[in-house]
Amino acid sequence: MSVSEVNPAPAASAGWQFSPSPQLLLDDDDQVLAANPAALALWGLAEEAVVGRPLADLLQAQADGLSKLQGRQPGTESAGELLAHMQIGPRFLPEAPITAAGAQGKPPAHQHIVALLVQPATRLGDWAGSRMLDNLPAGVLRYDASLELVEANPAALAFFGRSQVQQARHRADDDLHLLLHEDGRPVPPSDRPAVRALRTGQPVTGMTIGVHTAHGLRWAQANAEPLPVREDGSTDGVVVTFADITGRVEAMQALRESESRFRLFAEASQDVIWMSRPSDGRTLYVSPAFERVWGLPVQALYDQQVSWMDCIHPDDRQAVADAYFGTTLERPFEAEYRVVRPDGSMIWVRDRGKPVLDARGGLSHLVGMAEDITLARAAKEAEHARQQAEQQVARLVATAPGVLISYRLDSNGRGSVHIANPRIGSAYGIGQGLHDIRDVVHAADRSRMRQAFTASAQTMKAFREEFRVQHPKYGEIWVELHAMPVKADDGVIEWHGFMHEITSRKRVDDEIRRVNAELEARVAERTAELEARHREMEAFTYSVSHDLKAPLRGIDGYSRLLEADHASDLNAEGRSFIETIRKATVHMGRLIDDLLAYSRVERSRPTLAPLNPSTHIQQWVAERRRELDEQGVTLSLTLEAQHAVAERDGLGLVMRNLLDNAIKFTAGREERVIRVACEVHETGCRITVSDNGPGFDMRYHDRIFEIFQRLHRAEDYPGTGVGLAIVRKAVERMKGRVRAHSEPGQGATFVVELPG
Repeated sequence: MSVSEVNPAPAASAGWQFSPSPQLLLDDDDQVLAANPAALALWGLAEEAVVGRPLADLLQAQADGLSKLQGRQPGTESAGELLAHMQIGPRFLPEAPITAAGAQGKPPAHQHIVALLVQPATRLGDWAGSRMLDNLPAGVLRYDASLELVEANPAALAFFGRSQVQQARHRADDDLHLLLHEDGRPVPPSDRPAVRALRTGQPVTGMTIGVHTAHGLRWAQANAEPLPVREDGSTDGVVVTFADITGRVEAMQALRESESRFRLFAEASQDVIWMSRPSDGRTLYVSPAFERVWGLPVQALYDQQVSWMDCIHPDDRQAVADAYFGTTLERPFEAEYRVVRPDGSMIWVRDRGKPVLDARGGLSHLVGMAEDITLARAAKEAEHARQQAEQQVARLVATAPGVLISYRLDSNGRGSVHIANPRIGSAYGIGQGLHDIRDVVHAADRSRMRQAFTASAQTMKAFREEFRVQHPKYGEIWVELHAMPVKADDGVIEWHGFMHEITSRKRVDDEIRRVNAELEARVAERTAELEARHREMEAFTYSVSHDLKAPLRGIDGYSRLLEADHASDLNAEGRSFIETIRKATVHMGRLIDDLLAYSRVERSRPTLAPLNPSTHIQQWVAERRRELDEQGVTLSLTLEAQHAVAERDGLGLVMRNLLDNAIKFTAGREERVIRVACEVHETGCRITVSDNGPGFDMRYHDRIFEIFQRLHRAEDYPGTGVGLAIVRKAVERMKGRVRAHSEPGQGATFVVELPG
């Protein structure tokens, strides 16, 4: 078993390192795994010469050395005899075995510590003890029962900076050397290691004390072991062993001071200072700024109730984990990520950490700093946006068809061109030495321009004016200036904008005005013609109404007199002729009335206005209620819509024609049913009139709304073929729509949709 495989716990303890007793760490085969400094001093060998050898070989080598000193041949004295001469006896500590990791391919071994107790009872024993004390790197002081110093080894004298003679009068409880606790308090004489061990009869181990020596304040880790008590109750005193740990104590004090300064810095820092161990994810330290940045208590991290990674945005968490757990010397931890705090707010964090190595060169832990970069990132994004905006403006300026210009107007009314593209000269014939843009404006436009600038400066509203400029090559051209006013820090008003030539546009505008004037003249002419024709149509309609109806009234009157006064003189055929004449005149009268109604609808200009369609429908139905009851018609009303934009007379004409149509086509049915509904539909209302009449084939849907078009014989269903044409025309004039749904034998439904 190699030294690296030895259980390090006993070999690293203070009792092992600074004990005056030689101690060996042995395995199950009594091979030496480690030796403390006292044992190495006893044999006078280096650790490499001791480790790995059997204990019996070491004792035999020591026995051979003693034989040479006595003038005998080596090997004449055995290891057992050496033990007898030196009164060396093994003592095993601790009683329970110590388990160590086995070598490669071997099971774990058990270790035990053997202490060799040297009792210098003989000359050979005195020689062995003296040699061990002289070579021991730890200081050794032996006091008698009265606490007088009896002996000090060279290491102890060097520690105190005194000779054997100077140290001779020293007592363990005097004030020759002031002893201090690690915190600077004096150690009372009764609590000094030698005094306490002799007083209590119990060893004192691992006591850290400060000693004022000739070299100044030195620090030692001391052990005190009372010597065995004789049968008569007396004792030879006490042995004190100590190691100079001044460097370690000073290093620890410096470390504590450094830690104190570090904590002052960390606790005052606005950034999060942290130490953590990736191997188990444990947080070793985190500064108070963590609570401000993460919004979580620091103690929650120490208690491992939460992990700092739990708050990382899910989209960033895996990348941060890969960077954190993949940290090496060549690749330190660095990441930018989002943190979602308990209140739902989100911040950006830049986190960086460096590895700290252990004694074997492996990763011990990480030390790092996390800073809130939310504002910095926002500023960076704003700067990026600003740069992009500047680039866009630069591109716009470079590609703009006009000229970029900046014009200033001071408090005295003096103007100056602050910025102008070089193109201003070639485009508008304006020289680079231009001072006030108003100087190049056409004389007829200058007054208007000055007023426009003054108004824009007072109201801080956009300036937009057209003016003329005399171009040296092209003559008079038109220019438009469009700019926004801004008040500068010095109070001067500046306009920033564009100038572009609009000569072509002005020519087009002039042409458009000329064409519009011509069109308006033509429209006025056509309107006059239409109004004249309208008046002619009204005269014609009156003429038709009067001139056609007058003969019909005569025919109807004379046929009625003929039937009343001379019916007895006529045979059956003659009476039938008279009846046919009268029916024809009635039909002709209705046809004339319908044609006049259609003509009025077509010529009229409806006045649309909001109205309550349900109220009017209810009135119109009430007017027909008696007729419906007399004919045995069942009428169902559903009136919900309260708003529509229509003409009352036009809507009344539509409803009367639809009701007439439904009454006519339900005639002859055993049960005559008509349903009228007025419902809200999208942005207006929907009126439906349904009947259980014969219906019609949807192939003829468009035909039924044309004038004089009929789908049934006049003998079956009398009519003129004008009613539904009037409905369509009236609905269209009110900006609505009309349609029908039907199946043969299943009745028909007429739907009128009006805007709301």
